[in-house]
Amino acid sequence: ASDNLKYFTSANQFTTSRATRIDEMIRDLVKKGKKITVEDNIDIQKDTLDVLARELTPIMVDRTYDAFKKGYNLTVSEEKLTSLLKNLTGWDYKTGKENIPATIFNVWERFFIRKMIRNIGLSEQDIKSMIINAKFDHFLYRNLLTWGKTIPKEQDQWCRNDENQGLTDPCLYNLVKSLEEAYSYLEKALGEDLEEWQWGRIHRMEYPHATFSQTPLKPLYHRSIPSQGNGRTVDVARMRMETDNFGGVWSPNLKMVTSMKEGEKSYFIIDTGVSESMFSEHYDDMMRMVEDGKYLEINESPKNDWKDVLYLKFKK
Repeated sequence: ASDNLKYFTSANQFTTSRATRIDEMIRDLVKKGKKITVEDNIDIQKDTLDVLARELTPIMVDRTYDAFKKGYNLTVSEEKLTSLLKNLTGWDYKTGKENIPATIFNVWERFFIRKMIRNIGLSEQDIKSMIINAKFDHFLYRNLLTWGKTIPKEQDQWCRNDENQGLTDPCLYNLVKSLEEAYSYLEKALGEDLEEWQWGRIHRMEYPHATFSQTPLKPLYHRSIPSQGNGRTVDVARMRMETDNFGGVWSPNLKMVTSMKEGEKSYFIIDTGVSESMFSEHYDDMMRMVEDGKYLEINESPKNDWKDVLYLKFKK
């Protein structure tokens, strides 16, 4: 949307990265001369490529190498931090559950974001309110895209905080310090072996019960599964950026692909189940299917083995 909107028509919309990726995949299929099928749409819904990370990771990596030259006093060795940067260099920018660069980038990004806009007169609550909002992505990345070869001096105002007040390059410091903090966090959470740093190990989609997840009955009602994606991927799994918890809080609760062609199959899936009762077998019976990327077929008539189904027929 234009920066000159008279009315706030996009005030409650999320980041455009998902739409950008969907458009990209559709154009790619059209370019190949392929007729887009139900199965292609399912693949689109399950896509985990982060288009903003694809644009910005090379910039962040290059500027962090510049930060090494500054000789900042770091508690993690440059060798260990370089191993993370090298891991990101070969990244395909997908954020699947087994993906290791996705873990490094998303954790690094989290610590980096929390160092921004801390010296421009906002209260702590205002800062938290801004960074948890998906639209903050637009502000942050629009600025980061200007860091191509060098960081413009006017960017210093967004990077200043209590840690870097006396430094001439606060943005460089924030980059390398955030990478150091990410390394320390992941080493503590997942161990020293980078091969164990799969995204799904710390990124779980949480399904709280509105009442009982806040009580000792939480183990009975609360559900969670390893998740893929982040807040910018088509298969969305946005996190709370103000915390150290990388669990997903927003997901595509209902996925559906419906064919209008007679005789062709249609599919859907819900991320937990169709029953509110913990005692029902349908409370969470779809959750593992979601974890495995599976869908249920939508049938024209009920199957014999269906249970607890209310089937409505509409007469012409």
